[in-house]
Amino acid sequence: MTRKVVHYLGRHHVGLVALFVALSGTAYAASLPRNSVGTVQLKRDAVTSAKVKNRSLLARDFRRGQLPAGPTGPRGAAGPAGDGINRVVERRSPVATAGAGEIGVALARCGAGERATGGGFVVVGGGGVANLATDFRVWTNGPAHSDPASGAPVQEAWELKFFHAGSGGSLEAQAAVLCAS
Repeated sequence: MTRKVVHYLGRHHVGLVALFVALSGTAYAASLPRNSVGTVQLKRDAVTSAKVKNRSLLARDFRRGQLPAGPTGPRGAAGPAGDGINRVVERRSPVATAGAGEIGVALARCGAGERATGGGFVVVGGGGVANLATDFRVWTNGPAHSDPASGAPVQEAWELKFFHAGSGGSLEAQAAVLCAS
């Protein structure tokens, strides 16, 4: 009997070695922990269309533009009416001047039927922009509630108060307001 086994092994040794290798590889793969093979372990183009379960991918699994667009849906209901803004214009105040140690006031007003949506100021003369950091300080800059000259209420304007902190000369500035109509 031993002789028959040795004779069988001698004739089929290549096939038996191949069977052993195949079974040991499967045993190794079966011994891997669940979810231990990921993107890093996969070779490029290892997953083909035939290996992906039908209807298992989502739209977010594709790059933008890879999926064809579906049919156009029905038109939605009309939205609410807008606020009626047709245009926005900038309006500036007359030039205000402040001497050394003085406060300057400028008021930029919107026209009839316009409303103030924002504003700012422009340095126009005197010390100019070169002295802005050291000589020019904005005291207040915002929507005006009263005319500095008459005290009358003004809602649609932008007021600028500035202080000339320098020692000489004068600074000139304008308030600017953005008006919507």
